[in-house]
Amino acid sequence: MKPSIQVFENSELLVETLAGECASTLLEGGTAVFGGGVVPLAVCGALASRPNLPWRMIQIFPADEAFLPKGHPERNETRLRMLLSRRTCLLQSFPTGLDPDRAAREMQKYVRRVLPFDMVVLEMGPDGSVGALVPGSTVFDSPELVAVVEGKSRNSPERLVLTPRALSASERVVICATGDEASEPLKAVFRGDDLPPSMLRSLQPVAIYADRKAASGLES
Repeated sequence: MKPSIQVFENSELLVETLAGECASTLLEGGTAVFGGGVVPLAVCGALASRPNLPWRMIQIFPADEAFLPKGHPERNETRLRMLLSRRTCLLQSFPTGLDPDRAAREMQKYVRRVLPFDMVVLEMGPDGSVGALVPGSTVFDSPELVAVVEGKSRNSPERLVLTPRALSASERVVICATGDEASEPLKAVFRGDDLPPSMLRSLQPVAIYADRKAASGLES
C-alpha cells in the first residue's frame, strides 16, 4: 500500500505544521519517536518551544542510535538532549555501552512495554532510506522490535535501530521528504518500488510530508 502525501510550500511550513500535530498528539502525554535527520530534529526543536505541554508525561525515543560513547556529537541522543534541554521529559537512551546483541535484547524488553508509540517522525534520504533503514535491508523481515544494523558507510559505526515491526506498532508514522535530492526517491515510492516508505506499516496509513521541491517530480 502506497503512503498518503501532503505537500507544503517549503520545509519551514512543513516543520511547523508537523510540530503542531505532534503537540496535539501529546496534549495528555505519550510517546514520540524522532529520526536523526535534519527535518525530524527540527520538528523536535519546534515541539520543545511549546512550554504548555505535560512534559513530565512525555517520553521521546531516537529512532536509532550509533554505537558511540555517550555524549558523542554524532549520537542522536546527544542532539535530542540539546533540543530538549529546557524540558523535563524522559529521553530514552539506547544501551549502546553493551555489546550489540545484548544491547538489542535489553532495549527490546523496554520497547515491548511501551508500544504502541503515539507518533513517529522520520526522514527519507536521497537513496530512499528512512533513517538507518536502508533499501534492501534484511531488518524489514525481522520479527524483532530492536536490531543491530551496519553503518551506511564503511567507516561508520553499527547502529541499534527500532525495526519496522516496532515502528509499525505506532498510532501515526510521518516520513518527511524535502529538497531536490528527495525528488527521485519520492517518485520511486509512488511508482511502487520497494523502498522503506512503502514497506513501513502503522496502525494508520503512513503519511509522507513533502515540500514543493521534493514533490516537483510527482507533478510532471
